[in-house]
Amino acid sequence: MKPMKVASLVALLLANSAGAQSFSDDFNRGDGPVGNGWVTWGAGAQITGGQLVTFGQTSVAGGIARALPVTFPLTFSFDFRSDASGDGGWEIGFNEQSPIAPLCCPHAYPEFVLFQYSGQQALGFGYQTATGPFFDYVPIDAAQQPYQSGATSHVSGVVNADLSAQVTITYPDGSHVTLSTPAPPPASVSPQGLYFTIGNSNASFGPHYFDNIQVRPAFVDDFSRSDGAVGNGWVTWGAGAQIAGGQLVTFGQTSVAGGIARALPVTFPLTFSFDFRTDSPGDGGWEIGFNAQSPTVAVCCPSGYGYPELALHQYSGLQAVGYAYQTAAGPFVDFLPLDPGQEQYQSGASSHISGVVNADLSSQVTITYPDGSHVTLSTPAPPPASVSPQGLYFSIGNSNASFGPHYFDNIVVSAEAFPVVNTNVGSGVVVDVPTTLPDSSPGSVSVTFDQVTTAGQTTVTTSSSGPLPPTGFTLTTPPVYYEITTTATFTGNVRVCLSWNEGQVANEDEVRLFHWESTAWADITDATSRNTVTNRLCGTTTSLSPFALFDVSPAGSLSSLAPALLWIGLKNGDAVGLRIDLRTEVLLGGNVVASGEVYDLTTGSGGFNNAVLRTVAPALTGGPVDVPSGTQLGLRVSVRRTCFGGGHNSGTVRLWFNGQPIDAGNSRDAGSRFGATIGSTSATRYLRAGSALSESAGSAKQSVDAAVNSTAACPARPFVAFGTWSVTMP
Repeated sequence: MKPMKVASLVALLLANSAGAQSFSDDFNRGDGPVGNGWVTWGAGAQITGGQLVTFGQTSVAGGIARALPVTFPLTFSFDFRSDASGDGGWEIGFNEQSPIAPLCCPHAYPEFVLFQYSGQQALGFGYQTATGPFFDYVPIDAAQQPYQSGATSHVSGVVNADLSAQVTITYPDGSHVTLSTPAPPPASVSPQGLYFTIGNSNASFGPHYFDNIQVRPAFVDDFSRSDGAVGNGWVTWGAGAQIAGGQLVTFGQTSVAGGIARALPVTFPLTFSFDFRTDSPGDGGWEIGFNAQSPTVAVCCPSGYGYPELALHQYSGLQAVGYAYQTAAGPFVDFLPLDPGQEQYQSGASSHISGVVNADLSSQVTITYPDGSHVTLSTPAPPPASVSPQGLYFSIGNSNASFGPHYFDNIVVSAEAFPVVNTNVGSGVVVDVPTTLPDSSPGSVSVTFDQVTTAGQTTVTTSSSGPLPPTGFTLTTPPVYYEITTTATFTGNVRVCLSWNEGQVANEDEVRLFHWESTAWADITDATSRNTVTNRLCGTTTSLSPFALFDVSPAGSLSSLAPALLWIGLKNGDAVGLRIDLRTEVLLGGNVVASGEVYDLTTGSGGFNNAVLRTVAPALTGGPVDVPSGTQLGLRVSVRRTCFGGGHNSGTVRLWFNGQPIDAGNSRDAGSRFGATIGSTSATRYLRAGSALSESAGSAKQSVDAAVNSTAACPARPFVAFGTWSVTMP
């Protein structure tokens, strides 16, 4: 059982995103300066005969560097030979601070570096810490050989997300050695810069020859996790799989393969590798598929592979390697001739399988057996235009006729690019998508899926044009329509959250979220999600199509107010002589937009006949204000024992309302009211029963009481509200 690592080496590096690049150079240019964006450092370098030639001097290395920031994991490879076999070595550095390596040593403060002073010396590794560079070496392997002058060795490696690394050196005679460097302690690495460097190491005088340099983003899984479910984004298919002893173990049944799959779309060319052994040598084989349509491989046949763009497979070590690709008419499957160098896979020792899939989908598969022998098998390219690209899943497992169990380890896929997949299989899948609004300002959209059954890409495009808002609503400024689409398959609800920029929405307390459903807008607003600090509003639906935020249409602007006329009396005559202050407040959506007060008023006495008509003129506190459709317009009336005169210290004040607007004579009535001009319409609104405001007067007077006293000192003596009368604006 291999040791458990501090962090599992499972990561996905997205090419062409910040800090992630794919790069290669075969130096097939004219002799002379290196060019192609490279700068030289140390004792220098040049191109000769289609190869990079670097030079050294005493204590001076030499090589080339370029801006190529990377994130890990990644793979690298290059060809190397040296005319100084005894001290000919190489170094490769990532995210270095400077493109000019110092003359004293081969490491210009990199985030990570690998180096070797000669073929038979130890492999060194280094990384930058907050206190300076750290370097160390791994033990020498007895299989190491000196680099040669007339024949090229191939150096390849994987740098994992935790900066552990595996370096494989394949010598001209076909033998190879793999050396591993450990991960730095957690939090010890201090990232540096953006330069990639390669050249001969400090003690190597040369000249030295490099060719076919390649750096690519990678997906890596070494399964160094606890026994049990595979986890880390994988789903199982067929007869299943699990982790045991730090390896992937897959199973088979009659006509049922087994393995794992995950969302990992790729572009070609790419390289792949994995270790494989089986407890069923006679029928133990493997399969690997790229850009499959489904994470669930068909159990009837290995050519199903969930309908991949390309699949490779082998039923056992002594059977032919098969290849398959999807066409518009269905899957095409064929097999290569057997190679006499093929061997049976073993139970107790792993073989290493590596391959290259070219841009035209031809491939080369190399199988290295436990005894060090190997065989390379090549599959042809499909005829032009015959391949029908399918999906976004990568799958690996045992092939159809293999019963097992079978063991996989150290899966590496390194591609030109890994197209982004932002909507993975699972429950409660949240996808946050940055957007650009039509006026080029930034925005954001969050989409939460109840259940995603097939992974895909969720995208958002914005536009300033779309279906008109429904009656009672208006466009924001600027108007924004959100077209949300996904290639994922989902079930259940979808929660969509949109944001707005400050000033885009006229009334943040009333803005609504709408979803276009076939032929009409549907209001899906979840009012509890409204956040006017972060400017965010959510709603729930079951499908995707255009979405938009709409302002509530103003019914007009509240531009002026007529004085409130209020009938004031007392509950009974015991408090005759009580003097009061009156306050009126006009509210829109619960917010005070106008107020007025009058002071030191007499109150009359008990009964309506002894009430007094009082006038209070509220004034708009901030000038005219929009009145959105659906907003509540309200009038609050309050009273206190006056702060400006004498009389009784306490009593119960009565407000009369719900009558006709007859203010004098024997038939006078309790028509308490106020007037407001909204838009071009001026209207009187009456205080009615049930705390309502109405443009129609009442017919049966009612009253409401408020007890006041002089207990609290002025001027902080509080007003006591009779109540608030309101109406919802159309």
